[in-house]
Amino acid sequence: MRRSALALHFDLYDHLVITNLRNPEFAKINMLTPGCQQMLENVDLRTLVFDKAALAFSPIFEHLEFWENLAKNNHKPCYDQFELYDVDKEIDSSVGTKWANRAYLHFLRDRANNPLAPLQLGVPQEICDFLLKITPVEVSNITNFGYPLYKFRFTESFFDFVKNYAGDSELIGARYLHALMEHCPVTLKEYSKTITIQQYRSEDGYPLVKVLLDIGMRVAVASTLFPNLHAARIRRLYKEIYNKRSPSGQMPTAVEWYFNTERRRVHTTFFQFLLSLTYSNFDEAIPALIYAYRAYEEIAIDPILEIDRTPLLMNLNTNANRLVNLKTCPHCGTVYLTCATDSKFEHGKYYCIGCAPPK
Repeated sequence: MRRSALALHFDLYDHLVITNLRNPEFAKINMLTPGCQQMLENVDLRTLVFDKAALAFSPIFEHLEFWENLAKNNHKPCYDQFELYDVDKEIDSSVGTKWANRAYLHFLRDRANNPLAPLQLGVPQEICDFLLKITPVEVSNITNFGYPLYKFRFTESFFDFVKNYAGDSELIGARYLHALMEHCPVTLKEYSKTITIQQYRSEDGYPLVKVLLDIGMRVAVASTLFPNLHAARIRRLYKEIYNKRSPSGQMPTAVEWYFNTERRRVHTTFFQFLLSLTYSNFDEAIPALIYAYRAYEEIAIDPILEIDRTPLLMNLNTNANRLVNLKTCPHCGTVYLTCATDSKFEHGKYYCIGCAPPK
């Protein structure tokens, strides 16, 4: 049975640990009292709370028609669709619910224009577009809805998984990324298209190189991405940033590395998903790569993909040699990248980490 959104009303912070296993700021957040008004009184903490909590929650309504009814102050169809379990409906007049809805709607609107909005918010792009256009009066109508506008994004099985493998943060991290993809309204298959790396002029190229070097990319890899720029200048940029020479070595080319373990497969697929979403918005490979990698570092628990390994992923799913395939889990429908040379998928179905967890 799905957890009631209403049950989340005043214990929002208790569940932040799901997305904050390695967050040093969590102690500060956890000191807040459960009252939603305090979340609104401290702007910095409010932003931090929602930035970290957003991925664990999603809007209670997943179809545009309900949001349109809310905006028109026509709440009855929404009440009829709202699922409650053993809860007294008189609580719909709660002032705290209005404050919580106000804060959550503010967050939704703030993130709706983000290239990764469908993944981060867990709703289709059409709802993101709608939220960007609503008027102040419509905002008031929506926040006056008597029940919380948010729900747990994850199923009971995910919480059971976290409990059973509480001591293995790497495994939990991989299962967490799977849960995000599983509950996203779009899949990798919908965004699988060729990513073209364009040539940049000096005035445009070197600032992008500097950002990549700041993230941790080696000179040899950056030079491969920008063949028309001077390698000597790229080396100088690295020296200016780190006050040392860049480690030697070429860009990794072994596709099998990304699929040697199920954990690597999950991280590889998740990053490819981020990259596909950002590229569909930017339509430029390098800015999309930078944006996707920063999001990956922020979202992933124990990220394992170094920036040097990401350029190879830009064309994995459309590689001319067909080195990888897109496989859909027959149980949950999540799309994964699988290596074409992996014989265990040739005659059988691929079950993802969420549907076939480790024993």
